[in-house]
Amino acid sequence: MRLEARKSIELLRILRLTLNRRQHTVHQLPQEVADFYLLTSYGALPIWKALLLNFLTGTSVIIGCIIVLSCDVSDVALGVLLAMGGGIYVQIACCEGMSRASRLANSMQDRLVIVFSFTFAAVIVGLVLLNHEHC
Repeated sequence: MRLEARKSIELLRILRLTLNRRQHTVHQLPQEVADFYLLTSYGALPIWKALLLNFLTGTSVIIGCIIVLSCDVSDVALGVLLAMGGGIYVQIACCEGMSRASRLANSMQDRLVIVFSFTFAAVIVGLVLLNHEHC
């Protein structure tokens, strides 16, 4: 069997195993719901367009995974890519989400609820990722 064919079969096997994991759904579902909410409320997009954009961005992630898995990427490079991807979510939560929430906060108690909510969400994501292995 040619090397390219073996790589393709291995890639499909890895994708099938990854997509079948229940943990992936628990990890992705809140993020997808939040994306949809932001696109339809703050983005003022119609529902069909928000769903389409959510689907296209999800597809781009799968394409990126296929590219990374089909290349010979070192563990360090993979770790850097994953850290950059995770950093984007933290940046969006802090700059976009918390700034909007703090504008709505009228008291110190409201601000504490905002910080607690962010911390709680980060802990939940961290707990889901405890057994998550990438490299």
